[in-house]
Amino acid sequence: MPGKLIAIEGIDGSGKTVQAHLLLERLTKAGRPAETIKFPRRGETFFGRMVERYLHGEFGSARDVSPYLAAVLYAGDRFEEKGRINQWLEDGKTVIARRYVDSNKAHQGGKFDDPKQRGHFFDWLEELEYKVLGNPRPHLSLYLDVPARVSCDLIKKRHKELPREEARKKDIHEEDVRHLEAAERAYKELAQGGGWAIIQCVQDGKMLHEGEIAEKVWEAVKRQ
Repeated sequence: MPGKLIAIEGIDGSGKTVQAHLLLERLTKAGRPAETIKFPRRGETFFGRMVERYLHGEFGSARDVSPYLAAVLYAGDRFEEKGRINQWLEDGKTVIARRYVDSNKAHQGGKFDDPKQRGHFFDWLEELEYKVLGNPRPHLSLYLDVPARVSCDLIKKRHKELPREEARKKDIHEEDVRHLEAAERAYKELAQGGGWAIIQCVQDGKMLHEGEIAEKVWEAVKRQ
């Protein structure tokens, strides 16, 4: 039985890591072999190290760096891991990717204010990721819908709770509210297409409990 690639998408602070782990546990308990992988592969691959330098602001702010150039780094990072993902899929496993191609579209495509330019960028990135590099397409993309302002509050809280030795400076995406708002708009645009499930994570301005969100995620995955 062929495997399935499921991408968990959403802006920074939307709970992708927690939901990926909960979904992995749920699949395992249901007897469905599964693996999880996180993108970008910071410090682990050639392109992952370049992404890390970009996020640390070495090449300028998020707005300073061309979305086309930044997108190549993220796409190359996936290309370096496609052999492992394809093997998992051939083995019949469900692969859960925390961030995938649509994250590249949202964060870099959000830099375009003009819808026509953004659309051209999306088309270009489709060709790069799937045709030129041959990265596998996800069978389902789950969008964790969290407003940017709520996300920023969660990021601040997360950094305050980290032990001093583990705390790190927010990257150039996390520290730029305008960037997160633009990425949120791009995600909402993308999620109107086929192959998406929109997971509402906030009610009355407050984040739902992770268990409630996990149930919504599971319902979407069960339909696959």
